[in-house]
This record gives sequence, C-alpha cells and structure tokens, in this order.
Amino acid sequence: MEHNTEMNPISQRPSAGRKVRQATSAYVGRLAILTSLTLMLGSLTCRSASADLLFDNFEGTSSLSSNLSSTLWQSNASGSVVADPLDPTNHVLHFTQKGYGADLDSVPLTFNAGTLYQLQFDYLGTSNAAGGFVGLSSSNVWYFGAVPFNNGGAMNNVVLTDNGTWHHYSTTVSFMSNTTGSLMLQDWAGVSGNAGDAYFDNIRISARSFNLGTVPEPGALAFLFGAGLSSLYAFAHRKRRI
Repeated sequence: MEHNTEMNPISQRPSAGRKVRQATSAYVGRLAILTSLTLMLGSLTCRSASADLLFDNFEGTSSLSSNLSSTLWQSNASGSVVADPLDPTNHVLHFTQKGYGADLDSVPLTFNAGTLYQLQFDYLGTSNAAGGFVGLSSSNVWYFGAVPFNNGGAMNNVVLTDNGTWHHYSTTVSFMSNTTGSLMLQDWAGVSGNAGDAYFDNIRISARSFNLGTVPEPGALAFLFGAGLSSLYAFAHRKRRI
C-alpha cells in the first residue's frame, strides 16, 4: 500500500498566538543581549585630558624684569605686566615698545611627535591697528596676528580682532618629530597702532590626550560580560527549539 508522506502545508502553519510568542521571545532575546553589551561598553567612558606645558595669567611676580615669571619666560625686550584697561583688578601683559621679531619668548618647551597641543589666550586690542602677534619658534609660524602674515609662503594666520573688547583665541598644533621651541609674542611695528595697545592674558599651551575614564572592577566587568553571554546562549537555544 502506497503511503503519502507529504504533510498538509496548512497543518504546519503556526497559529497566530504562536507567531506572537515566537516574535516576542526573539525580541526579548535580542533586547537582553543589547542591554548587557550596552551596560558593558557604557561603563567604559572616554574623556579628554590635558597637561599644561605653560600657563600664565600674570597675577604672580618674580625677579624677572617687569614682573614676568622667570620660570615661564626667558627673553623679554619690552613686555610688562600692567592693569587690565577694562578691569583694574586684573593683571595682563602688554609691550612698552613696538618691534620686529619676538619681543617675548617663553622658556624652551618640549613637543612630542604625534601629540596634539592646544595654544590659547585672551587678547584685547585697544586701537584699530594694534600689533599683537602670537606664534611658536618650534614651527617658525605666527599662528595669530594683527594682519595676514606670510608664514613660509602661506598667509594662513588668524587675524586678531581689535575692537576694544577681550576675545578668546585657540588653535591646535602637532609635530612630525620631537622638537623644542618657545612661545613667541610681540607688538609688531609693521602696523600703525601705538606701542602698548595690544594686551594678552591667560596664555596656555597644553598637551591634549584621550584616556579611558571610569573602568568597572574586574568582577563587575565579568558579570556584565557573563550576562551578555548567558543572554546570547539563551536566545540561541530558544531559537533552536522554536
């Protein structure tokens, strides 16, 4: 007697309720895995950190001429610490003479290859043509200046705003090889403003880095990882049984 081994397709079709249970089970399994992995990865936070190579807000005094810190500055032509023209309680840097080249150099700073460095400062120009310039001797570049300036054939410096208001400026630089250099500042004689009309404050050079933040204890990390694996196993096992 011939037997028909073909099963009725209709009898193989799951009921609507079973479909819902299967879909819900799959969704819960995926959600458990994602939750466990999110908790594990979320516990590892990344934050930016910085270390100052140089910082001066000109509030301290020392033996170097014009009250500039001898631990921060090594060469000074006409830099002087004076009262902020907009806030007499604050002390700032300006220059009593205009000149060419750096009027003030910092002590030598070491820059490591591949590290990102941030240069930032506050600037006030009290005339329409104040001569403030800021640069680094290690790259021989004036990054900021009163006018566009030829940096090795490129007029690429940031032009400082001279409008009687303090402005904050910042840039990042890096070097292909380890190098040493100084921060350079000046009141440039190539513009029509008067000596002393360019003011600087809160000068900072810092090395930027990105580090892992809060890391869970090994036991907690193992628990989260184990929870993720358990959820993955349970989900896979459930799928085999469906």
